[in-house]
Amino acid sequence: MQLTRAAGLEEFPTIAPDGKTVAYLAVSASDTARRVELRRTDGGDAVQIAGVSMPTGWSPTGDRLLVYSRRGMESRPALGGPGTVIDAGATSACWSPDGAQVAYVKADSLFVRGSSGGTPRFVTSAAQMHSPAWSPNGRFIAFVLGNRSYFWDYNIATSQVVLVPANGGATVALTSDDGTSMSPTWAPDSRRLLIVSTQSGARDVYQINIDDDGRPRGEPGRISTGLNPSLISLSSDGTRLAYSVATYYTAVYKVPIPKTGWISSRVAQQPVTNDREVIESIDISRDGAWMAFNSNREGISQIFRKSLNGGPVEQLTHGARAAFMVTISPDGREVAFHTLARGLRRVFVVAAEGGTPTQISSGTSPDERNPKWSPDGSMLAWMVPTPAYYSSATPFYRVQGATRIAAGRWSAPREIAFSGRLLTLAWLDQGKTMLGFDTAWNAVAQPIDGGAGTRLAASAIDSMTVGFGAAVRSSDGRSLYLTKRSPLMTAMRGAVVEYRIADGAFREVLRFDEPSRPHSNASIGIAEHDGWLYFTLSDFQSDVWVATVTGLSK
Repeated sequence: MQLTRAAGLEEFPTIAPDGKTVAYLAVSASDTARRVELRRTDGGDAVQIAGVSMPTGWSPTGDRLLVYSRRGMESRPALGGPGTVIDAGATSACWSPDGAQVAYVKADSLFVRGSSGGTPRFVTSAAQMHSPAWSPNGRFIAFVLGNRSYFWDYNIATSQVVLVPANGGATVALTSDDGTSMSPTWAPDSRRLLIVSTQSGARDVYQINIDDDGRPRGEPGRISTGLNPSLISLSSDGTRLAYSVATYYTAVYKVPIPKTGWISSRVAQQPVTNDREVIESIDISRDGAWMAFNSNREGISQIFRKSLNGGPVEQLTHGARAAFMVTISPDGREVAFHTLARGLRRVFVVAAEGGTPTQISSGTSPDERNPKWSPDGSMLAWMVPTPAYYSSATPFYRVQGATRIAAGRWSAPREIAFSGRLLTLAWLDQGKTMLGFDTAWNAVAQPIDGGAGTRLAASAIDSMTVGFGAAVRSSDGRSLYLTKRSPLMTAMRGAVVEYRIADGAFREVLRFDEPSRPHSNASIGIAEHDGWLYFTLSDFQSDVWVATVTGLSK
């Protein structure tokens, strides 16, 4: 049964223990912010219970709801009213089966504390942890590792469902790490766990059978076909499943960059592309004649090119490896990108007319991503996350690069040494210095030969501005453009920030302030040419459904 039908996003379905009510996040084209609504499964109108927040779990008695808000993780009365903050830094949480405790993720650690207060107890730690689910028998907590950006744009990056004893101990992997596995929810007997998985291609519901020691028995089995769920939630008796069905498309738009101040993405009405596809990265050739982009228009994401003066779209890469994060060489003869297969990213270069790609990165690191040409075309650099990538330690990245020897020939990859924190690939000159940031978020000029960085004249900038991607250099070489990633609780807003190389000044030039058409936080979908800013805007559509389930009751 379809529960919601409004245009826009109705997502994060969270079903009450008795299966009679579903809480979900909602945002429509006319909204300026997100909200949490309740809707009865037997019909009736939606009831708004919270402002800008996201539901994460009902208390076992159904009288309270955990929501993630601007205040952090809080417990609120199910029918509305002031909430109690569990932890200001928590991002996802669940109740214990008796309702006396709450398990929550803070940074990359899982904690448990009393639902009415008390000292937190550490359970385990791992990178990119989220979505905890406590087993009904109280013995285990399942959670997801990886692909946090799935909640922003249904990212296809790999993720893995893992289990840990609620009292702490060794973790056990319940799924492999070569696909997307999300949204764990327990059956009443604590011996079966439902997840959303892309194991067979499209998203469906899978069941993991678990023995008394918390170990998987066999491979996950698919129990739905063609359902295409994004997230799921099961009632406590195992008879009703709430799930969301989502579609997600992006188009490229352009606007003139204002001389002063900033403009709103709402003014972008004429798309550069208008097909039903997902575009994550774009780049414009130096002569402004064509655009390269990655898209899933043919199924798996590949690299394409399109004349900006009209004409057909040409496909440059093919095969089973998904391709992302395209960048055009300064002479327009090649494009670089990274591929993704079985959780491993590798950097390749292919001719601008297509052909057989050549791998440039070494292939010795688990993650080699986001290539960027030096402005003089002599070097291709890419990023390798460090073990401290998901913490506050420095640096966040190592940088590697290769030098062009001759046409079609490259040097062996080498490490590029930095003395400070590097968060993005941004060349400050033709190929000797990059933009970095110190621990106070002041801009620093970082020589690629490993010499000491020099603090620039710019004032400090916040950590949300540079993210994990490559900055865009303006066609006149005077500025860099970086995306400002926004926290989830700001209605998916963000901005494009200009950094003027001459005087080190930062300013916002574009704000993504239309909740129903956000810029993807997970992409590098911006480019610039001749005073025009190109960027992606997303069209999210998601509705909540409820299904009757048999065979899972205790």
